[in-house]
Amino acid sequence: MMSGNLYTGYSQSYGPLFDQRDYRAKLMAHRDDPQSSKDCAAKAARSGITQRRRDALLKAIKGHPGLTSAEYSRVTDIDKHEARRRLTDLKNAGLIYRAGRKACSVSGGRDVSWRVVDEEL
Repeated sequence: MMSGNLYTGYSQSYGPLFDQRDYRAKLMAHRDDPQSSKDCAAKAARSGITQRRRDALLKAIKGHPGLTSAEYSRVTDIDKHEARRRLTDLKNAGLIYRAGRKACSVSGGRDVSWRVVDEEL
């Protein structure tokens, strides 16, 4: 659900996805995660690294639309697994969308490509 640039959403696994006022709020930890994972996620959110990675990926998608998560990982120097998670955050926030599959220059497979949601929609 989008309301202007504000996102509100709920996931059965994660609970509230983002603070209702701002997509930049941290993604809540999965309820089944061990406490050590929850602590690490909270520390990353407090440090701002998670948001900086989201911002870097969003900027990369705007500058290089249609790449895969592995290709954005290379462009931004963010670990490919972390990039995939942050891309999912951005998708859940309604800021980007899956634009189909394409040949990935990193993996050699056909992977999902990403594009920014048209802000005029």
